[in-house]
Amino acid sequence: MKPYEYWEWKVEAPYREWLAAWLDAFPFTGIEETPDGLRAYADPQHPVTDFHLPDFLRDHVEWVGKGTLSPRNWNALWEQNFPPLVINDVLIYAPFHQVEPAAYRHAICIEPAMAFGTGHHASTRLMLRLMRHLPLAGKEVIDWGCGTGILAIYAEKLGARKVWAVDNYALALDNTRHNMHLNRTQRITACGVEHLADIPAVDVILANIERNTLLQLMNDFRRRLRTGGHIAFSGIMAQDRPLLHAAARSAGFVITSEQDEAEWHAFTAVKTEDT
Repeated sequence: MKPYEYWEWKVEAPYREWLAAWLDAFPFTGIEETPDGLRAYADPQHPVTDFHLPDFLRDHVEWVGKGTLSPRNWNALWEQNFPPLVINDVLIYAPFHQVEPAAYRHAICIEPAMAFGTGHHASTRLMLRLMRHLPLAGKEVIDWGCGTGILAIYAEKLGARKVWAVDNYALALDNTRHNMHLNRTQRITACGVEHLADIPAVDVILANIERNTLLQLMNDFRRRLRTGGHIAFSGIMAQDRPLLHAAARSAGFVITSEQDEAEWHAFTAVKTEDT
């Protein structure tokens, strides 16, 4: 087998998940966390074209360079770093795990394929916890930036009548559809952001994204919610809590709850009457 090319970055710890999720848009065959950052591997026969980091990552990521590495067993490496996880009454597991899903109130099977959202990052755990207290039963929901589809799948399990799993990365949507199949979902539609205009106003929005995108989309979130609708925000660093809270209030949201884990913050809000 031919060696793999690799691209290597040094990255501040809180931003590793965001860099990995962003790299998922490119045809890398594997992503590995290193003591200093991340390595992304590609087949030299299918080279990855040059790209530029998005603005929100530039101040937190340092380019190291390219190299080559002997072939690796990516499946074995991935399985070592994805143990089953229990969050409150939810079991999150992969197809290769030896577990008893029936022993848990809710069980979600996730095969991430490098898309963001396995529950092993604090921002996803915070969102899963917040969702237990949202009025999802019988409601219409958008999972905005769905990644693996884990939040959309949980929303269906909590009784949502209809869920749209939306992302702007084709690989994330492919992965969401795969996980929908694994979980035998019946009320989820996965689609690109270009289809948002076709989705009616909903009762609940789940937005586990990152600070700058949340700020950019704040007014779009409001337009997509019915009056009295709920929204859950995650992917927020603790130091950005005042900024996001102020932006939400300015957009006409009333904050209803919040949670923190380590350096990460999440909160829910309700849309007030249109003015």
